[in-house]
Amino acid sequence: MYKKILLSSLSLFILSCSSKDLNKKEYELMALQNTKKTDIVKNGDVKYIFWATHLNAIEDDKKNENFLLSFYDVNSNKNIADVRLNGEKYTSLKKVNKDDKKFKSLVRKNPWGENYLVKFKKQKKDKLNITIEGEIKLTFTSKF
Repeated sequence: MYKKILLSSLSLFILSCSSKDLNKKEYELMALQNTKKTDIVKNGDVKYIFWATHLNAIEDDKKNENFLLSFYDVNSNKNIADVRLNGEKYTSLKKVNKDDKKFKSLVRKNPWGENYLVKFKKQKKDKLNITIEGEIKLTFTSKF
């Protein structure tokens, strides 16, 4: 009897651990599929590296368009505070620590950049254009 309980408990424990790992891998895969990256190169030198992950494709939010942005500016002269979605300013901008449990697996892809969770009003457009100071641009061509 004790052997059956022990075996059942052990099996349940193993299954629950592997399920969590699978969910984490699925999350990372979906995030990767919904991530865009651009490098701005001038005179052969990289000036900016900009990554954006559309989080609504992973976790639905009825009120906001949520993005995890990673931005690296070699010269530190661009201001992430002027980030816009289809020309509209964000409703929330929060710096994300590289050790943040929720986004740790995503922010390590660009370890030298600054990371931000940015929320915008929900868009009813098929194209989502993210711009920084009107110069650096990423386009998400389909609405998720």
